[in-house]
Amino acid sequence: MTHRIEALHRIVTAGAIAVDRAGTGLPSGATVAVVPPHAVAPTRAQHPDVLLGVEGPPGDADFVVGPFDANIARECDDRRIAYVPYDDADADLVLLTVPRPTRSRFIGLGTPDEIGDWLAAGADGVAVAAPAGAADTWFTDALWQVRRINGWPLYGAVEHVGLYARPGVSDAEIAQWYADTFDYPVTVGRTLYAGRDVFGRIEVLKAPVGEPCHVGVRVWDFDAAVADLGERGRELQEPVTFPASRLAYLKDRDPAGNLVHIIWRP
Repeated sequence: MTHRIEALHRIVTAGAIAVDRAGTGLPSGATVAVVPPHAVAPTRAQHPDVLLGVEGPPGDADFVVGPFDANIARECDDRRIAYVPYDDADADLVLLTVPRPTRSRFIGLGTPDEIGDWLAAGADGVAVAAPAGAADTWFTDALWQVRRINGWPLYGAVEHVGLYARPGVSDAEIAQWYADTFDYPVTVGRTLYAGRDVFGRIEVLKAPVGEPCHVGVRVWDFDAAVADLGERGRELQEPVTFPASRLAYLKDRDPAGNLVHIIWRP
């Protein structure tokens, strides 16, 4: 029972669920997903931290969604797997009225534009399928809608802290110190990163040598954050767009002389 409660909690607090009916791959940022039964094993191998569900018999999935089926409910109960049924008849009405109560919490199924309506109708989460021709960031945008509706702030946690090489101390030496001390993996790219992305990281840069440090603050909506900072009187340098992120440095440093930038990642 504890496992089922924990799994159900993860499902309903995820807010949005990636639906991958073809089993071709999950969008970036997915933490909970509904996939075809045949895709459970390969998806788990590629995304070990994602909670996986199916519509139908549970098989090796972590949870089940779909129209209520007594046999599936009994199998889920026997195997201690979370079951979140919804009724097809209610699915057409949920945008207009609160669905009839069931023994389990329900998850809505709709488009990103319907997220607010589903949550207002009492759904604990919304399973969102990508609309035809959707941009690559559709899932991230939909997830932010859910988080915003649930009261998340525009600004998230510190995404990373940037440290700089010092005279006689290289960026590689600094990154390796954190790796040796805390078992942080080191990622080599344009710069070095020590740490795990999901928990925040330490960026280590070669230049400029002797720079105090910089702080990257995660934002959930880049354009909204730029507008908000402007209203607060904080000027920004020209935003920079990378394939997997957008960032902009504040023109003013913090009182200790540290650089600060906002960063958005899908």
